[in-house]
Amino acid sequence: MNKKLLSTILAAAAIAAGSYVFAVPCKGPCEVPPPPPTEGKPCPPSECGKPPMDKEICEKAKAERKAEFEKRLNLTEEQKTQLEKIKADEKKALEPVHKKMDKLHKEMSAQMKKEREVRAESMKKFEAVLTEEQKAELEKMKSEFHEKIKKDFAKRGPHPMMKPECAPGCAGPDCKKPDCGCPCHKKPVKK
Repeated sequence: MNKKLLSTILAAAAIAAGSYVFAVPCKGPCEVPPPPPTEGKPCPPSECGKPPMDKEICEKAKAERKAEFEKRLNLTEEQKTQLEKIKADEKKALEPVHKKMDKLHKEMSAQMKKEREVRAESMKKFEAVLTEEQKAELEKMKSEFHEKIKKDFAKRGPHPMMKPECAPGCAGPDCKKPDCGCPCHKKPVKK
């Protein structure tokens, strides 16, 4: 009876820890240098600003984490088999959740783009009612604000979701400012 209870407790601990160990994304800081850009095209940056790892390197790192996890818990072959089934079930159960999250992310991006468009249109309407002196003062205020943002940006670094090469005041991937200066937002030249 105690042996069965101990096995159950170990399996539960393995599931809880395994979910964390195996769910770690292959994006964050890595001691392995990223692969060089292919055909002159830069790798798309990850959320932390570093290029994502090569798939082969990612799979190797994942296998090493799994082996270390199993070794430290001293899992039996039966427990390893149970854990694999549990992880497969988890992956299957999470698939619709991830699809929904992807859909929501796309919807959110579209809404944020719409918000930027509405704000830009409102600013145009606002500027249309200003005198030339007021417009000049508004431009001066915008410039002062952008300088303050640059100083704050320099003090604490870029926002984690912002690409390192983005300029403060950039409107993101849909930036339409000709003077944005962000190389990451320039549209690729169609051949």
